[in-house]
Amino acid sequence: RKEMVVFSSFEPEEIDLNRAKAIGLLHLREFLAGAKRGMRAVEDDHSISLSRDSHRADVRSALEARGLKVGEDVGLSPFRIDLAITTPEDPEWRVAVLLDGPRWRDRSTVGDRDGLPLAVLQGLMGWPHVVRVWLSGRAGARHACRDDIEEVVPTTTRPEPTAPAGSTRRSKGGLVGAPAMSRPSAALGRSKDVPATKPDRPAPSPEPSAQEPAALTEDSAERSVSESMLRAGARAFEAYTRSRPAGEIEHCAPGGDSRRVRRVIEEILEKEAPIELGRLASLVARAFQIGRLHSSRREFIESCIEASWRTSDTRGDFVWASGQAEERSLTPVRVPTGEDTERTIEQIATEEVINAMQMICQLAQSIPREQLLQVTANAFGIRRVTQGIQESLRLALGEGLRAGTLRELSDGKIEAPDLTS
Repeated sequence: RKEMVVFSSFEPEEIDLNRAKAIGLLHLREFLAGAKRGMRAVEDDHSISLSRDSHRADVRSALEARGLKVGEDVGLSPFRIDLAITTPEDPEWRVAVLLDGPRWRDRSTVGDRDGLPLAVLQGLMGWPHVVRVWLSGRAGARHACRDDIEEVVPTTTRPEPTAPAGSTRRSKGGLVGAPAMSRPSAALGRSKDVPATKPDRPAPSPEPSAQEPAALTEDSAERSVSESMLRAGARAFEAYTRSRPAGEIEHCAPGGDSRRVRRVIEEILEKEAPIELGRLASLVARAFQIGRLHSSRREFIESCIEASWRTSDTRGDFVWASGQAEERSLTPVRVPTGEDTERTIEQIATEEVINAMQMICQLAQSIPREQLLQVTANAFGIRRVTQGIQESLRLALGEGLRAGTLRELSDGKIEAPDLTS
């Protein structure tokens, strides 16, 4: 036999060994992984799993001995939650346990290892508790996990979605409209950033694509961030649509019906303001069934916009509803809820982007600059962050830092200061 070709309707990672313990499924998963990546890669993975088994088994056995349900390698993203804990009667995982090991060691930067364990898992994804257990502290970790996790699991609940508050103003207690995020209780006997055992090493870090205990696919990464933003007080973005034309093409042309065009502009602003000037002009043209917007028509549309409704900054020109421009700092964050992203990052007002960054920093407490840009893009439904998108987000971040609504710490992370203190 010179070659074997394998056709499969599913990926090897889709075989969940936490649900099925049969040795045959394990062998099938390894066989398919070998066919996909080569047997050497599978052997390397196997050697890694063997090297960490005793540490994981030690912690797991301590938890299972107290009647807790334990899952391993939860999730299908590059970052896996080592152990997920709940009670036998609870269908949802309640506590994430992160262990050190070769996968943690191989992450190249401190940010990758210790950047967002709480910002993503606890802050954005709604995990009530995240506990770290180090190999060097394994002997004591058995008892710490057994007592602390067993005590906190039955009383832990995930934050429930709240009605969108629509504003990202900050109050003394944090973000207006944001649900109170669960913090490690006194039973854990440590702060949220301190490992469960010896605090002599930095903690492992999930990548920003980490999801709730349910498996995360690449296609749903940005949606999960948007959903977290909605829980924290953001609004669902609703695009302007018309069921019938607003008028004839000649109504929207130099010398046309400026009053009719202005009524359409006001309708769009009521729905989408603040809105980027180019998007506004395109929506007006679409309302009059204009396929291609020539410069003369665009100038006519812009002439119908009140000067007091327009603002300009380093990112572009934006139009606000009447009276809205005077309270730009209160601009609500609006995120997509469907598959399609209606707005590009350039079409989102700078104040709205800054307020989204404030919301993310509030949830994360502080977050590295580049990761803040990535998570902000994801919140607005943007998965692939190009150089142009990064530049637009950096300009917004710069505006927020200059205004004092965002603050850079000495370690380079960004936080949202309490503006009421």
